[in-house]
Amino acid sequence: MPDSRRNQSGAVLLLMLFWAAIGMTMLTLTVEVYSESVVRDRKTELLRIGEEFRRGIGSYFFGSPGTVMNLPVRLEDLESDPRMLVITRHVRRIYRDPMTGESKWGVIRLRDVAGWSPPAVLPGMESRTYAADPEGIVGIYSLGWPPDGSTNANADQRIGRGLDEGGPVFAFGIGAPTREPR
Repeated sequence: MPDSRRNQSGAVLLLMLFWAAIGMTMLTLTVEVYSESVVRDRKTELLRIGEEFRRGIGSYFFGSPGTVMNLPVRLEDLESDPRMLVITRHVRRIYRDPMTGESKWGVIRLRDVAGWSPPAVLPGMESRTYAADPEGIVGIYSLGWPPDGSTNANADQRIGRGLDEGGPVFAFGIGAPTREPR
């Protein structure tokens, strides 16, 4: 009798190991799906925030007082326009980069762009000119791109590409950068 009991305990152990392996496989698949979901949500948030910054840069440019339109020199200028007598906000706040969790963004300055010219002038604004300050910000990009933590490709490789092809650049009336943004 003791011999049959010893055989059964081995079978139970084998069965428990089998169920543990199935459980670990299910847990791994669940974590993988959750991880993909988090990255997808961050990408969606990045698109929303980047578009907000792009619109903010355009609003800053076209909202310039006087006859000379110019670009912001700091991202904080979009949050509180120093050229205006009353508080003017072109973006609600300096958003956190969803890829890094920080409020630091890569900026593309006018000096980094070959042949930048402002978008078509709006009706009634034909007499206005723009100041070509080389320090003016024409766009932003995420410093945390790509989400897998590999090296960040330079901006001219990202322009016009999608989220899975080097990362998005959010720019106002941009051409192609001539070198890596600072």
